[in-house]
Amino acid sequence: MKVGDVVLARFPFSDLTGSKRRPALIIATPQTYKTDVILVFISSVIPMYLREADILIDSKDLFFDETGLKKHQ
Repeated sequence: MKVGDVVLARFPFSDLTGSKRRPALIIATPQTYKTDVILVFISSVIPMYLREADILIDSKDLFFDETGLKKHQ
């Protein structure tokens, strides 16, 4: 695993009653950040209001196919 890889990881539900395997982007590894692997959640659901940290990835982007993500129909 390296920074920039898209992986499947278990993310807990907000009420912590369970979890679901979801795609995530690796943004830090033990080689880049102490001893932790840091992931960011990837979702095809676009919220009504974007937060400052939200990043939209358009499936029409020239390099989208390189992400390995599926296009939401």
